[in-house]
Amino acid sequence: MSSKGNKTSLMGSEKKVLLQKLPGKLDQCLRPDTVLSIVKLWCDFSSLYTRLRDWKPDISPADFLEKAKEWVNQFTSLAGQREGYEHSRITPYMHIMVAHIPWFLQMCKTVKMFTGQGVEKNNDVARSIVLRKSQHYDSVGDVLKHEARQWTHRGAERDTRRYVKCNANYWEMIIFEKRFCKRQMPALSLKRVLKFLTMQLQTWNSMQILTSEK
Repeated sequence: MSSKGNKTSLMGSEKKVLLQKLPGKLDQCLRPDTVLSIVKLWCDFSSLYTRLRDWKPDISPADFLEKAKEWVNQFTSLAGQREGYEHSRITPYMHIMVAHIPWFLQMCKTVKMFTGQGVEKNNDVARSIVLRKSQHYDSVGDVLKHEARQWTHRGAERDTRRYVKCNANYWEMIIFEKRFCKRQMPALSLKRVLKFLTMQLQTWNSMQILTSEK
């Protein structure tokens, strides 16, 4: 067995689930001397994400800018204590969060117009095709062919089958009669069993009488 852990990228809303549930489980797998700082780092990032997601135009972006700077400083403060928190690890997304997002909020009052959600969704679909519908011989070709087939047959969706009601009284009378009969079935079955046992008992008694007479 390989010593490397299995990992996979997250798709769709799985990232939101990660932000909600991961911080509460980090204390089970991180070193005690820095676990509180790392948990706070994740919680603060979740707070920034929620604040940006629920942004309203009448809010000043200055507070978001300060929170974003504090978060980046908190991230780099772990350098030297844990590997992976150096200044060189600051990603373009982290730079955008501090240097550009507040400006967009000030000028445009929102960042939703700049979202890459469509591109991310296309990436999720392509990845799903590669993992579930591809033989991995030509994954890129499989994705392009699949999307081409979808585009070609975009107007060929299956029509909903029409339903013609043959008996208008079914839902008003017949169905209630059937349900009533089903409820009565156990009682009827019990009566039949008792009748059968009674007949068997009478037959057995008759045989005993004949045997005793002989």
